Amino acid sequence: RECKPHKPSFCAPDETTNIAQFEREGGQTKSFGIGITQELDQDISEFHTLNLALSARIINQSVSMAGVVGLECPVMIQLLFKENSATDREVERRICFYRNSTGTPIPSTGEIIYQAVGDQPLWTDLSFDLRDPSLLGSARYLESIYIYAVGHDYISQVANVALLGRQQR
Repeated sequence: RECKPHKPSFCAPDETTNIAQFEREGGQTKSFGIGITQELDQDISEFHTLNLALSARIINQSVSMAGVVGLECPVMIQLLFKENSATDREVERRICFYRNSTGTPIPSTGEIIYQAVGDQPLWTDLSFDLRDPSLLGSARYLESIYIYAVGHDYISQVANVALLGRQQR
């Protein structure tokens, strides 16, 4: 437990919240990841909007941007889903959050959306409509959400994760 995002470093016990912290240090030279998974296996076809929101903070990141191949992200969200039927093959989309000191964003690919969170270790509130065509589009089944960190050395935190679906427009 720590102070809620956007609160001072010192706070009363009732101003704290659960925070997931991903930490790897020691001058590592190979990439490694660790995270948390929420299995859903849910039919999401009736939700016209499906909003994923969270607060994230990257305290330290030893690789520049998202690494050489664009997969070393101190906060990564992986969405596993199926397009039409529970028997379809799983498809994945990822959202990579990284610190950006250059000011030049990483262009998104078909499977990964890159989101810079600045170059300071500050909390950033993020929100995505998963019904966006670049994410889940019209997918029928959401299998799981995996939030993790991957890279050489990193310290990152995530809090206030929420998934809100609305049936009406």
